[in-house]
Amino acid sequence: MDNTGISRRSVRAAAAGAGIFTAAYFLIASGLLRRWLRKSAPPPCDLSGLEPATFFRPIKSGEPGLARNLEAFLEGVEPGDRILFGASGAAERALCAALARKFPNLDIQCPPLGGLACLNPKVGKLVQMEPLATHDRWIVLDSDACADGRFLRAFRLEWQESAAAAFSAPYVFEDGGCLASRLDAAGTELALWPGVAVLRAAGRVDFLAGACMGVKGEALL
Repeated sequence: MDNTGISRRSVRAAAAGAGIFTAAYFLIASGLLRRWLRKSAPPPCDLSGLEPATFFRPIKSGEPGLARNLEAFLEGVEPGDRILFGASGAAERALCAALARKFPNLDIQCPPLGGLACLNPKVGKLVQMEPLATHDRWIVLDSDACADGRFLRAFRLEWQESAAAAFSAPYVFEDGGCLASRLDAAGTELALWPGVAVLRAAGRVDFLAGACMGVKGEALL
């Protein structure tokens, strides 16, 4: 026994107990996560009842594959939707203007952004874009999200059928990438989503997380 009054046997027992708890938690969480993800089903083909939405897309400067991701996203947007690009860099604003010319049938807006007073630049952009929203359904997409038409239709239909005021989709990471990207994916897949799966099984999830989040404007009032 040392001078703190804690025996080595107590320390070993506590460490063993923590290890057993952690292993049991992740075993249960992984099972719940697999069950949750297996519930996903292909959306119905009938989109006639799809409610229009305003898309918020705050854009980072220097994002790899940005032009490809934004073009695939616009190909999946419906004509009645509004798209708000939050771009502050000159190159990103020029790209948004070029996309607006390429998709003249879509309502694409890239409003000028003032000084970003928020500590989180994405939040600062969202606050400045909010007055331009024209629909009750708002969908926020991260700058690096790969959201094509198939994903957008599935997300919107499932959200609409759920009648929920807010809705979010899990991150699904692309294969490959640099070490930093792989570590980012590992942290999300090993901690965030198993934890959300446990919360879903235990009761109601009352927060949003993910690269695609939907919320009804009335829910924010």
